[in-house]
Amino acid sequence: MKITKTFINIIFSVLITISLVGAIALLPENINGVSLSFVKAVNFLILLLVLLLILRHFFHNAWQKSVNFCKAIFSHKITWVVIIALVLLWQLVCVFLLSGTSTWDWMFLVQRATTAKLGWPWPNYLSVNPNNTMLLKLESIYFHLLGRPSFEHFMYSLNIANVAIVDFGTYLIWKLAKKFTSPLVAKLTFVLTLVLFTCVPFFVIPYSDTLSFFLTAAILYTVVRAIDFQQKKQFYLFGLLLGFELLLSYLLKPSLMVLLIAVLFVLVLLILTRNGQIKLKSAGIMLAISIAFLGIGSVLMKEYLYHHNGIVKVDTRQALPMSHFAAMGITGDGDYNVTDMFNSANIKDPEARNKASLRLIKERFINQGGILGYEKFLIHKQIKNSADGSMAWGHEVYYLKAFHPNNEQLEKTFPRRYFLEKNGIATEGKFDFRTVQQIFWIIALVLILGSIFDQSLWGLFLKFSAVGFFAFLLIFEGGRTRYLIQFLPVLFLLASLGMQRGINYVAQIRRNKQG
Repeated sequence: MKITKTFINIIFSVLITISLVGAIALLPENINGVSLSFVKAVNFLILLLVLLLILRHFFHNAWQKSVNFCKAIFSHKITWVVIIALVLLWQLVCVFLLSGTSTWDWMFLVQRATTAKLGWPWPNYLSVNPNNTMLLKLESIYFHLLGRPSFEHFMYSLNIANVAIVDFGTYLIWKLAKKFTSPLVAKLTFVLTLVLFTCVPFFVIPYSDTLSFFLTAAILYTVVRAIDFQQKKQFYLFGLLLGFELLLSYLLKPSLMVLLIAVLFVLVLLILTRNGQIKLKSAGIMLAISIAFLGIGSVLMKEYLYHHNGIVKVDTRQALPMSHFAAMGITGDGDYNVTDMFNSANIKDPEARNKASLRLIKERFINQGGILGYEKFLIHKQIKNSADGSMAWGHEVYYLKAFHPNNEQLEKTFPRRYFLEKNGIATEGKFDFRTVQQIFWIIALVLILGSIFDQSLWGLFLKFSAVGFFAFLLIFEGGRTRYLIQFLPVLFLLASLGMQRGINYVAQIRRNKQG
């Protein structure tokens, strides 16, 4: 167990350190592009900080009263109710002001779900990318349940549903942080999640990213709750629930199977070390039920989704193989390559398509310079995968264009000025937003790195999951931090462990001084 923990900690710390170095390196570029209004705001915050330091140094009694008042305020439930209400209001305002259209995958699916037209000169899109069929079906069901509204009204409704999905995932992160850390750390983790993801309008991009964020949090929560009960009957029920979550995850974002591998890894480790922290037999039964549900359900659901979904016929012989995404992941920044996509799609025979991708992987590995060149490439790709705190907001071509872009009143609102250009389009040039996110992301990475000092079973599970997710992105298509969204719950919970270790360390120093 100790050797395994050390090995995982080493790999984990190397990956996070690379991400942290890359994140810090991006900060000067972002700061260079900020507006004068941003500089004014920073100056105000610096002045406020100086005043607080003066208050603390020269007016100790007043400072202590202020600290106690703030503690009382933020320990009160009503304060957090108000914060949550303000967050919900902000999200709904963003839905109204920022919802719109685009020209990448999520838009094709919405158009198909609402009009039965693909809206793009690639009619076999779902045959080439069958993994998006589940999301298409969910959107189509929602569209018909709403009574087939207009496209714009459906987008508002879809994004409100997306808000609920994101918020529920955020709530589960808080619950898990509260269980494994102190109430204070859980609250700080909740705030960090709000700043870096929940309050950032990814919820107006109704793609599998936000659903995966929720599903990751739900799987983690289900596993923990099942272990809490440790009764056979409840293990069976949790096994079915976990199986359903894994099935939905597999159909929406197959990379989430990393979580299942992480659970199996920890279970095998506990069996080998004869660790009695959980009832291993019951846990094994639960996982067996989950895997059986996943296996049978995936076969049945794929048959339904590909051939009887009622929207489009999917020809799985045209599907891009995993080797295709591995080939994309070993060149350039390791991100989406339109040339690779069309070259693979134009090969009609599935076996020939896979062989062509395998040959391409071999060629690109040699072109990278063999093992050492590939190692250098992976360092570069890890930075591209994880250094950008904006989660690649505006990175895709025509990432988002808000409805009514020429409305002068809407254009003056803070969400549009902060997230969009004057033409209502989201780009990578919003440096005020990017700088704020980058600062908080650097803080988060420092806290995540601090989790290497956590030796708990929970920490081991989260670190193994993080290593698994990073490895997946390094091997297959990645190259941008948008792909991190799917496992942000793992990273935020690791940050909570790092935060707890830091607080404990400071408390120990204070106790030593007093002693």
